[in-house]
Amino acid sequence: MKALSKIFLLALPIALAISCRPDQPTDPGPAYGAGDGIVGTWRQSGATIYDITLPVPEAQDVSAYYSRPTNGWIITFNEDGTYMVDQKGKGPNPFGANGTFAFDTVYYPTSISILPDGGTGTTMEMLNAPRATDVNFGLSFEVEKCDVPVSKYEFIFTRQN
Repeated sequence: MKALSKIFLLALPIALAISCRPDQPTDPGPAYGAGDGIVGTWRQSGATIYDITLPVPEAQDVSAYYSRPTNGWIITFNEDGTYMVDQKGKGPNPFGANGTFAFDTVYYPTSISILPDGGTGTTMEMLNAPRATDVNFGLSFEVEKCDVPVSKYEFIFTRQN
């Protein structure tokens, strides 16, 4: 009987503490489109090149080269689905000078299609779908020689505004 009263005395404060906890909010707030955060100006802050011709691809981090003021890309993405290259970066040019962009899906984009004005379109894998609060954003694309992929570039961009 003593054991039962001890259990009751221990359980009573725990039950009271749990019952006094405030209700948790159930409304997550307004929905936003994934990728809506891409609008703005982005400066290239990093890059990795993968040699995909090897049985086990090798990676080379070339971020120090692309982070120099004149070597990296600066791109402004607009709400109307257009983009403008403010500074052309060194190396392969999947962006052209200006153009349009579109996500593969509205709610959960995993890739972005880049169509330069007067050029051939490129589909790039998104390393993340940027939200308005994200500081970094990444794109990955392959470079082909004679219609065979030889390397893969991963560009990392940092929000400027």
